[in-house]
Amino acid sequence: MWIPQKNFNHRPHGKHGHMIERWFGEITNKRIRRESWESVGQLKKAIKDFISGWNKAGRGFKWTKKPDEILTKIHKARTETVLVNE
Repeated sequence: MWIPQKNFNHRPHGKHGHMIERWFGEITNKRIRRESWESVGQLKKAIKDFISGWNKAGRGFKWTKKPDEILTKIHKARTETVLVNE
């Protein structure tokens, strides 16, 4: 099956990149891997149906950690990175 390639001039990073990766994980696990299609057209329709349903539901992602926990982990990772690179 041929899948068109997309080229991004600006690759999302940080929290936006993570949100995009997370969303693609959702569509992959909840729709794409659960079925098989006989044509690219069927796959496209399944993806469009998933997106339509996702947008209608209007649900967002919920953080499971408190901001202080996240910031502490970031600080620890930065400190360890500096020590390793010295």
